[in-house]
Amino acid sequence: SATFTFYDAPANTTQSLVLSAMGPSLPGDSLRFDHAYATYTSENDRLIIETSTDVGTTYSTLVTLNGGVSGELVTAPPTSSVFVPTASQWATKRFALPVGTNRIRFKAVSAYGNNLYLDNCTVGTRVAIDVGAQSSDIPNPTLTLPQIPKATVKNHGAPTQTFTVTLLI
Repeated sequence: SATFTFYDAPANTTQSLVLSAMGPSLPGDSLRFDHAYATYTSENDRLIIETSTDVGTTYSTLVTLNGGVSGELVTAPPTSSVFVPTASQWATKRFALPVGTNRIRFKAVSAYGNNLYLDNCTVGTRVAIDVGAQSSDIPNPTLTLPQIPKATVKNHGAPTQTFTVTLLI
C-alpha cells in the first residue's frame, strides 16, 4: 500500500509511485486498485494515472481523478484532521489498459488537501474470485500493551463467495 501525503505537501507538489516493470498488457487487460481519500475542506488534490509502452521512457495519461468534495477519488467526507481511512472508506477503481502497456505511474498533485491511500494494485483480466486485503489495523500502534489486531478482506470479483481468512502474527 502507499500513501500520498497531500496533507503535508504544499500546493502543486507532485509525488509519484511507479509500479514495477511488467510484461506488455494484452487486449482486455485492466488496472484495478483500491483507494481511500478525503479532502481537508474543499481542496482538489488530483491523481494522474499514466501508462508507458517503453518501460517508462515516456508516459501517456490514462486518466485524471479529482479529489475535492465530490471528485472521483472521494471516499469520505472532508476532515480537518489527518485522514486515516476506516475499512468502510475504501473504494475500487478499474481502468482498461492500452495494449502493450509495460509500466504504470501514479502521479499525485497536491492542492494541500488531505491524504490519499492506494492498495491492492493488480493488472490483468478480471477473475470471478479475487480476494484481497483491505486493511490491517492495530488499534493504537504507539501503545505497548497487548492489543488485538484486525484485518479486513474483500472479494473484488463478481459473484458472492465464501473464503477462509487467517491472520498470522
